[in-house]
Amino acid sequence: MIQVFTVISQVSLASILGVYHSYGFDSQFIPHYLITYCRSFMMALPVQLFIVGAMARYLFRVLFSSTNGVEEEKIEKELLEEGFAE
Repeated sequence: MIQVFTVISQVSLASILGVYHSYGFDSQFIPHYLITYCRSFMMALPVQLFIVGAMARYLFRVLFSSTNGVEEEKIEKELLEEGFAE
């Protein structure tokens, strides 16, 4: 769900900057913004959900799984001994 909010905020700001850079602030700013926002959102959401998000999750899993594995087992064992975990 957080990925959707991330895409919404990034597309909103990028569309404002893109429309300003391309057309400037004129009487057609809002129509240009809405068209740009819709086009950008249609492209950014699937890319974030299926490609970039999956790659980021995989990358973080590979980078941090070996370092956290030992620590997680130690913490879990301590929590079990203290009665906080099942």
